[in-house]
Amino acid sequence: MSLLLTPSNSNIVERSFSPEPETARRLLVGLRLAHAAETTVYDDLEDVLGWHSGPQDCEVLAERLGDMLDHLLVRVQVPNLAARCSADAVVRAQTLQAQPPPTDAGIGHLRLLALTVLGLLDHVGDDL
Repeated sequence: MSLLLTPSNSNIVERSFSPEPETARRLLVGLRLAHAAETTVYDDLEDVLGWHSGPQDCEVLAERLGDMLDHLLVRVQVPNLAARCSADAVVRAQTLQAQPPPTDAGIGHLRLLALTVLGLLDHVGDDL
């Protein structure tokens, strides 16, 4: 199965989904996040990227931010959101999502994940 994203700059980004259980799990988690509180996402981003960010439980935050990235990539397929998203931001997010997380997912990976989520949130605003 594949989805097409047509951002406002007319570039077409195609995203293929395999019928594997992991893909189905990621899609379901992303859809469930439609009901998640926005404040949780912004609190996680503040914990990772904020001025007073310090040592965190990287695995828990990486899982939550990864779930939010999955959710945002599903949401940006909606036409009114796709028109507001840059193709570069979507491709960066898809590339990061496709990579397996490092076994020693430290603060560097966590910050990359947080910046990617924040980049998509900047485009979609509060329309999670």
